[in-house]
Amino acid sequence: MGRFILLLVALPILGAAVGLLVATLMPTTYAAHSYVILITNSGGSDGSATNAAQATARVATKTSVLASAGADASLIRAAEEGRLTVTASPDAPLVDLVARAGTAEEAAKLSDELARCTEIQVNNFSKETAVSARVFATASMPLDPTLPNYPVNVLAGAALGVLASAVIFILRRPREGLRPRARM
Repeated sequence: MGRFILLLVALPILGAAVGLLVATLMPTTYAAHSYVILITNSGGSDGSATNAAQATARVATKTSVLASAGADASLIRAAEEGRLTVTASPDAPLVDLVARAGTAEEAAKLSDELARCTEIQVNNFSKETAVSARVFATASMPLDPTLPNYPVNVLAGAALGVLASAVIFILRRPREGLRPRARM
């Protein structure tokens, strides 16, 4: 019984240690954000800039779109590796362009390059859509990496250890009422 209790206590500690190991082995990743605002030109309808922002968010990281806007090879490679993310506000014509990289400098550079390419691509169709784009904010250098997140990894490992302990406890506990009764 003593070993059983020791196992139940050791599993959360072991889980936390595994979480720490995973965080230590995980490559460092920084994320930088740039923003592009879309503006309705004269002749455009209400909401056309917001609609164009939603459409821009869907296609901004496509390699064909980046290539037609004159993107450099590192930005196209980042798009192919899935390190670029673009979202648009549902109620404002603002596009958030996120780049993830191993260094803060590279993440900011990629994010700014993506913003420049997005601005060019939207402005290439400005006459047809009555919407133009401007870089609203360039990326600031991220101070801290987004990954690894040591507290989250350690707590997740500990939580898995607690879960494993609970399962083992439930499976090993004697079942009440399952023993045959002696006849009198």
